[in-house]
Amino acid sequence: RDWQGRHVKGGPVIYVASEGGGAFWAQRMLAWAQEKGGGKFPPVFTNQDIHSFMDDKHFERFCAGIEAISYGKVTAGYDSPSLIIVDTMSLNYDGEEQSNDDMNRFMKRMNLMAKRFDCHVLLVHHTGKDVERGGRGASSRFGALDHEWTMQRDEEDEYLVYFKCTKNRHGAMYW
Repeated sequence: RDWQGRHVKGGPVIYVASEGGGAFWAQRMLAWAQEKGGGKFPPVFTNQDIHSFMDDKHFERFCAGIEAISYGKVTAGYDSPSLIIVDTMSLNYDGEEQSNDDMNRFMKRMNLMAKRFDCHVLLVHHTGKDVERGGRGASSRFGALDHEWTMQRDEEDEYLVYFKCTKNRHGAMYW
């Protein structure tokens, strides 16, 4: 289907909800149902574990777990996920935070996962104390990203959140 005039590949979502756990996820799904007027939830598989994506065996077990899901029965015939969300990056990144070598290894794993499942991998990451300086940690993270968005609450209205595109590798910056 289309969104904002562009074709969108729909499909299952794998949500690695390492931060916040089940209560967090239940709140998000309830909010989604209220926004959409109830009805059927999208095909979403959650995992609340903390993963060591830089470890070869752990990475392969995680990917094998995705492959083992019976998409034909559970998700109306999709072969693979359309989106894998890792929330948060820092809980699932077991390298040295400031090490560009470790960060490059982690980002390569995320790219391998995206290619393996022909999907998008979304990393939830926190900024440092100075929001203007971007995400915490090694500078190579920003270089490896295709897109980066920041979210910031309005100072006067806590229910108003601004999204800002801070990187778009293949196009113009927007919003």
